[in-house]
Amino acid sequence: MSPDFDITEKDIIESCGSKAFERGLDYYRQNRVKNLTIFGNTIKSTVMGGNKYIVEIKINKGGIDGRCTCPVGDSCKHVAAALLFLKYKKNKATKVEDIESHLSSLSKSDLVRLILSTPSESMLKTIKLDMVARKKSKLDIASYKEEMRSALEIGHYFDYNETFGLVSDLTAVKNSLEKLIDLGFYNESCSLLLEFLSGCVRKEEECDDSNGDLGDLTIDVGNSLAKAFKGANIDEIILQELIRIYKDAADYGVEDAIHNAIKGLDKAKLRTMETLVKSKKDSEFKWLYREIVNLQGRHEEYIKMCCDDKDYLEAVDKLVELGKIDDAIKLAKEKSKDDDSLQERLFELLLLKGNKAEALSCAWKIFKNDPSDDNLKKIKETSAKLGAWKSERGKAVAFLEASEENNDLLVMLCIEDNSWKKALANMKGIEDETAGKLGAALEGRMPQDAIKIYRRLAENNIQQMGNERYKAAKRYLQRMKRIHKNSRDEKNWQVYIKQIREAHKPKRNFIAEIAEL
Repeated sequence: MSPDFDITEKDIIESCGSKAFERGLDYYRQNRVKNLTIFGNTIKSTVMGGNKYIVEIKINKGGIDGRCTCPVGDSCKHVAAALLFLKYKKNKATKVEDIESHLSSLSKSDLVRLILSTPSESMLKTIKLDMVARKKSKLDIASYKEEMRSALEIGHYFDYNETFGLVSDLTAVKNSLEKLIDLGFYNESCSLLLEFLSGCVRKEEECDDSNGDLGDLTIDVGNSLAKAFKGANIDEIILQELIRIYKDAADYGVEDAIHNAIKGLDKAKLRTMETLVKSKKDSEFKWLYREIVNLQGRHEEYIKMCCDDKDYLEAVDKLVELGKIDDAIKLAKEKSKDDDSLQERLFELLLLKGNKAEALSCAWKIFKNDPSDDNLKKIKETSAKLGAWKSERGKAVAFLEASEENNDLLVMLCIEDNSWKKALANMKGIEDETAGKLGAALEGRMPQDAIKIYRRLAENNIQQMGNERYKAAKRYLQRMKRIHKNSRDEKNWQVYIKQIREAHKPKRNFIAEIAEL
């Protein structure tokens, strides 16, 4: 591929496919490609479809690698449209040849504007902020705050796929603001980060943040603020703003952003903030008040507040942090009856103290409430330390047989115990992986039962269709063939595989997959 991006329509079709090319051509002709920027061998652009999508394309000698924030994800019509723009309107693209020389040519105000701009407005999100320090420019905080506020008030709902692009942009802004802290702009970065945090919280209402990426970023902005607070001049106005943001943040479950931020306050400022929070006389602030008490080192008061709020796990963790393990165990025992998380912590603490017998009893309570592989592992490892796994395994088998809660676990325990008939009797509803392990265990012991298991697994995968399912079916058929061969029963294998080919003749991909069988 030419370093000058001398691409052809054939190149685009080979990269995206003919259908995506045709649809991309429509988008290109409808002027849906916006803000295409060339940065080295990377092209970035916005393409307006049903939503706004961010396209990123890397072009090198190996070819074209196009990614998009749309549901397709890569080599889509949006990528094709951007490539067509690059081919026919490259002169209208923004080209950044040398970031250092480009930045050096800017005025002070333009330079700082770029530093603080969102990447959706500018490609220059990897700006070297030491340029600011060299130019000794005074930041016009009021105007930049207003710009940031405007940029974050887009008035557009971000769907699941768009949220990924938004979070990427906001993360770059956060990183830029952190670099301002590193350069010693504590007061300025503090003011801007407060505005940024407020905007991120507001964005929670305008995004499908199902995977929690925006929430995680918002909480992390609190850590950035804590760094800024340690060098900034904090007044009551800033503390009041934190309290205001907290109320909104709590509505979206991101109040930990403020909990993180106040870790950067000294004790005098924490006392001031405590007074301000108390004056609100609002129960919504009780978690913030509790954290302020904790950060001031008033541990007994903090633990009592946790218990009053029935947040026993936090109280136990605080006791552990203070080295009061026995007190932590006592509290956990008293309060863990209906609290799974507290039971888990009690189990860990009992092991920490070397109380293996008590830990085993606790592990059984956890397992009976949730008979999962991880919880069985607690019983297995703890009882092994006591030399009692064999008897505990029998109890686990009996419990699982009676409860019918988890046949996968029951079958795996039967395999471990060589209880083959019991394993075969409890196969109802088990996962393919478990059935495959049972089949493998039975091959040399009960080959006909292994064949039945593999046959069921193969035919189920064929019925579900899809290339990956066909490959799985082939693996089980290969195991059947091996057993038939080892049993000198190849005739029945040939009859069976012929029936399979006839029954599924229309499934051409499957027939091709098993051609060698």
